[in-house]
Amino acid sequence: MGIVVGVVSSTGLGLKLAGGIVGLAQGNMLGTLVLTMLAALVLGTGLPTSATYIITSIMAAPALVLLGVPKLVAHMFVFYFGILADLTPPTAISTYATASIARADVWRTQWTAMALALSGFIIPFSFAYDPALMMLGASVPHVVLRTAAATLGIVMLGAGLIGYLRRPTRRWERALLLAGALLLIFPGALSDVLGVACFLIVYVSQRVAGAPAPGVALGRERDSDRV
Repeated sequence: MGIVVGVVSSTGLGLKLAGGIVGLAQGNMLGTLVLTMLAALVLGTGLPTSATYIITSIMAAPALVLLGVPKLVAHMFVFYFGILADLTPPTAISTYATASIARADVWRTQWTAMALALSGFIIPFSFAYDPALMMLGASVPHVVLRTAAATLGIVMLGAGLIGYLRRPTRRWERALLLAGALLLIFPGALSDVLGVACFLIVYVSQRVAGAPAPGVALGRERDSDRV
């Protein structure tokens, strides 16, 4: 580990990679975040936690710092994705053990794990755009509002992906849940209002329709899986 850090520091490889990422993204914030995410996913493959942080913070985080992202946020961003490399196809090392225990297909396990952890791939973008989620540079009311909005967004994202809120969701309900989730997770007063509106529409629709007993819902899902 020390050899890697020494090589990166002495050759300036970290700064060169950061400059390359910013140049390739042409200074665009979203493009830089996406490229940094990909770099962190590759660099974090097959490494223990401490090594993941050291490598990604040296190699990938400087790209975000160059764009003015606070250092703590930049380091948390790359660390997040460095850890998520363990369940990101095509490597997803952690899924091989679970697939063997469950006697399930490895590829299907990898994609299922990634889908279930999708909120983890989105939240880092949210706090990169608005550090209030990490309690940086914001008032207490703003931190509380952003945290509440992001939490509701994650709940909506999970419900939209799984297809169940109070009862199994219809297609338009899932679409509203997913759209509202993205609106809530990313900062903005108007987007927060629209996201809450999406949630209320789906919630009221499901409440009016009524929720079936959990056993009935599960039974239907199992029957559909068998077919």
